[in-house]
Amino acid sequence: MSELPEPWVTWASRVGVRASLTGIGEAAGGLPASTVSRLVHQGKTSQATVEAVASALRVDVATVLEAATGASGHGTWRPPLESHLLTPPERDALAVIIRAMTSGRSGAGADLHAVPDWARRTAARTSPEPKGVPEPPGEEDVSQDPGGWDGDG
Repeated sequence: MSELPEPWVTWASRVGVRASLTGIGEAAGGLPASTVSRLVHQGKTSQATVEAVASALRVDVATVLEAATGASGHGTWRPPLESHLLTPPERDALAVIIRAMTSGRSGAGADLHAVPDWARRTAARTSPEPKGVPEPPGEEDVSQDPGGWDGDG
């Protein structure tokens, strides 16, 4: 299933991109061929990947989604201008509502959604102390592991 189907071949050729999964991935900022394959053959990937591939092939995002999922939909939804007033949790809530309303419809790939801001953080906690420095007595982190786990000690 590694062969590149239409319209992907035409789109790639039209903009001078090698007509292959690897070629499209390279043009889209160095995406792995396996990521491009999931989009092309299964319609599953992240919104960022869809946007990168669409940009590399100079094709509208909605057109890429239609080719990947087989669903025409009604194009990309642009929220009202006032949406800039929404907080991140409110935006996440709207995304959940939209996914719930469209689940089960053709082209409603659960894998095609934005990563919430809270999930993009690099770490939940950082410490100014170098690694391996023991904490003073009484300030040690208390494990919440119930014990009996083979990875203990």
